[in-house]
Amino acid sequence: MIQSAQFQPGRVFLGRLPAEGDIIAALGEFCLQQGIRAGWISAIGTVRQAEVGYFDHQRGEYLHIEVAQFMEIISCQGNVSLKDGQPFVHLHIVLSDAEGHTIAGHLFDSIIFVGEFYLQEVVGPDLVRKPDPASGLSLWELP
Repeated sequence: MIQSAQFQPGRVFLGRLPAEGDIIAALGEFCLQQGIRAGWISAIGTVRQAEVGYFDHQRGEYLHIEVAQFMEIISCQGNVSLKDGQPFVHLHIVLSDAEGHTIAGHLFDSIIFVGEFYLQEVVGPDLVRKPDPASGLSLWELP
């Protein structure tokens, strides 16, 4: 059965990510400053380095991939919800090197070279992440 809740469009933000910052930390701080409790994010740009991962469901943990070079952000999509009462930014990213080879996964960490973002706030009931016993992940608990 699909769980869902109805939300309404809120504010829309276009912005520039801070050079040498981390995408997740910068967007998390922005959401905190703006009072954003739920939303959808898209970003483009370039990173100096990053750490991405893949959730291994058999192990119940993320496998980490370190990216220690300049990479183009081909796609970066995700959302904002609440975790422990604070805005929580959850992003997946596709990165490309100079030869077009890609690395993709859950974004853990990054150092931004340049970046721009789109953030669509959604307004409705609190969208809260809680531990899911079946998967071991923090998932949305919808009202």
